[in-house]
Amino acid sequence: MFVTGANRGIGLQLTKQSLARGDRVLGACRRPAAALELAGLRDHHPGRVDIIELDVTDEESIAAAARASAALVEHIDVLFNIAGTKGNLTEDPFRNLSRTFGDIDAVSMASIYATNTIGALLVVQALCPLLTGGTIVNLTSSMGSNGLMNRGDWYAYRASKAALNIVSRALSFDLRDRGVVVVAMHPGWVKTAMGTEDAPLPLAESVSSLLGVVDGLTLDDSGTFLNWRGETLPW
Repeated sequence: MFVTGANRGIGLQLTKQSLARGDRVLGACRRPAAALELAGLRDHHPGRVDIIELDVTDEESIAAAARASAALVEHIDVLFNIAGTKGNLTEDPFRNLSRTFGDIDAVSMASIYATNTIGALLVVQALCPLLTGGTIVNLTSSMGSNGLMNRGDWYAYRASKAALNIVSRALSFDLRDRGVVVVAMHPGWVKTAMGTEDAPLPLAESVSSLLGVVDGLTLDDSGTFLNWRGETLPW
C-alpha cells in the first residue's frame, strides 16, 4: 500500500489501521525528518513501513519517490492519494485568498489546484508501472460535487476536488485494460486538523469504513464517486 500525506490526519490513521491488519505500507510525506509519528510506526513495525520523501507539487520529487518505491516493492496493491490542502488563511482569519469571493488570489488558487489535482494525477502516472491489477483511491470531497452544492465559498478547494473527480473518471478508462480500479472517495467531514474539531465524524471511524469499502471494490466500481460508507455520490 502506498499512502501520500501519511504523516498526519487521514493518511496517518490509514497507515496505523493498515499496519494493524498486517499490511505493508509505503508512507509518503514532504518532510520525513519531521514525521515523528510515522517514524514511530516504522520503528514499531520493522520491515513493514518505509517512509518515502514526496512533494506532490514537485515533479522531480515524484519521480524520485517512484524510483525509491520500485527499489522496495514489485507491486503496489492500493494507492491512496491523500495529500491535500484547503489553502492558508491570511492574517485576517475571516479571509482566505483561495476561498472567499472578492478576495480570490490567482497564485493561492493555483497552488491548491497544484496539490489537490495535478499532484494526485502525476503520482498515479509515476507509480503506474507498479499498479497493474491494483486500486487507486483519490481522496476527494463532497464539496467537489455539483449535485450536492447548496452554497458558495471555498472556490479553489471545491474546484480542485471537482477536477480531481474528473481526473479519477478519466483514469478509470485509461487504466481499465491494466485491471486497475480507480475511484474518487469522500471520507466524510472528519475530525482532523483540516476538518477541525467541529467535524462530526471521528477519524478512526472514517478510515475503518474507507478501508472496508476499498477491500470490496472491483472493476465494476471503477470510475465511481463514493463516500466512506460506499454510497454513490452525484458528480
